[in-house]
Amino acid sequence: HDAGIYNAMHKGIVLSSGLYLLFLNAGDALSNEIVITDFDTLLSEKCDLYYGDAYLEFNNLKQYPDKLSIDYFFQDSLCHQSMLIKSDYLKERGYEEKYKIASDLEYTMYMLFDKKCSSHHIDIPICIYESGGFSSTHYFDIARLERREIISNHLDGGVDWYDSILFRKELSNENLFNVFLRLTYKRKIQSLTFSLIKALLWIHHLVTK
Repeated sequence: HDAGIYNAMHKGIVLSSGLYLLFLNAGDALSNEIVITDFDTLLSEKCDLYYGDAYLEFNNLKQYPDKLSIDYFFQDSLCHQSMLIKSDYLKERGYEEKYKIASDLEYTMYMLFDKKCSSHHIDIPICIYESGGFSSTHYFDIARLERREIISNHLDGGVDWYDSILFRKELSNENLFNVFLRLTYKRKIQSLTFSLIKALLWIHHLVTK
């Protein structure tokens, strides 16, 4: 019996013998014969993490950027089924099982921003992702909270800074928070900026109560 999706994936990681691992869930498939037969060519860059584009269902092609930053993950995520991860990393440190849906997001950010792993965008569709699974049907119930915690761990201001960026999107006039976008939220954020954001959030909560 598996204790969740990522627990089941860990069992597969232990039994695996390949250099890279790719996970497909029930209903998902690799996109075409080139992907199946020519992985050596696709992985010619010798990187730690590869990510390709993905078909969301059969006719909706999702294309990903060549460069990934923390900013990107505020807006979007990578399709886990289009990612190939060097197995050594997964065997050394697997997925966080405390997350029910977004542990693949946590692992991607861990590799990119904590481990500083090399990555490469494969500019072709890797998989056909079938929506309607657990992560889709429960997204707004669970994944939003998990994303908040995961991304906040990479921000100097934690959840307050994460909330402030989302708060900016709710404003009818975004000019004020456009200024904040120009400020770094990686590390060593100025205490004055952080205090101002907390004050704005406190006012916002008072007004919306």
